[in-house]
This record gives sequence, C-alpha cells and structure tokens, in this order.
Amino acid sequence: VGAVLHTINVRLSPEQILYTINHADDKLLFVHDEFLPLAGQLAPQWNAPIPMVRLTDTARPAVTNLPLAGEYEALLEAAPPQFDFPEFDENSIATLFYTTGTTGDPKGVFFSHRQLVLHSMGIGWTLGAGIEHAFTQNWTAKLEYLYAGLGRSGGNTFVCAAAVADRKS
Repeated sequence: VGAVLHTINVRLSPEQILYTINHADDKLLFVHDEFLPLAGQLAPQWNAPIPMVRLTDTARPAVTNLPLAGEYEALLEAAPPQFDFPEFDENSIATLFYTTGTTGDPKGVFFSHRQLVLHSMGIGWTLGAGIEHAFTQNWTAKLEYLYAGLGRSGGNTFVCAAAVADRKS
C-alpha cells in the first residue's frame, strides 16, 4: 500500500495535534465521531486539505459540516475482497508516533515493517507460543538468540524474555 500508520496522540493539546498532522504530512485521516469537532477546529490550519473517513459505533448520520470521504465500515464492505499488496522494502516505515512534547514540539518516532514483525514474534514466543518448550532444553542459548535477533527491534521484547528466563531458573 505504501502508507504509514500515524496514530494521533489524543492526549496532546489541539495545537500539538495540529503540529503532528502537519509535520507528518498526513494524506488521509480516520476520525471517530467523538473527534469530529476537533477535526473541524483544526482542518482550516492543515498544510493541505486531508480527506477524512468516519469511524462510528452508530447508524446515525454524522453531525458535522466536514466533507467526509465515507464511513469506514461502508467503504470496507464496498471494497473488493481481494487486494494484491505491492512488494516493498521491509525496512520502510510502517508506523509513526509522536511523543508528548514535554520539552518543546512533539518528536516523531517510527517502526519499520521488519521491527514490527520481529517484535511481534518475540512477544508471541515470550507469551507462550512455543517459548515454554524452547526454554526447557537450553534456555541460556535461546535467550541469547532472542536478545541478538529481537533486542534491537525496539519495544519491550528483551525485558519480557528476561522475565521468562528468570521464572525458569
């Protein structure tokens, strides 16, 4: 698809949310009903018009003057059942997050597709998808493997692996 998932930190101030949307150069927003008023407040200040897809828990029409590209569930239902994903570099950016901006403007951080896969595998193994058996034979070697293969992926993978290792000793 080539898109980057930018989850907006709704705990930020409206000014900081505006900053992150403009800084990330967002091209499409998925907006839940409860955030439509905030989107309406910020939309005139975006770098460029951004299409919005409505997320809702009700069948009621949206209470907004914003132009919406559609409602998520309706768009999903109308989409073809098959999608051929293009090939892309596993090190390309998959997700983008912004810090709380306690020392100035929020700072962007990202994860690549590779980092997300490795982190997910590590968490799966750590939480029981085969990890119990892996540690019964030679847990030290397995733990070193997890550190080497997953420790640099970001997140908490090796903290969780260490917790499992401590439990087994």
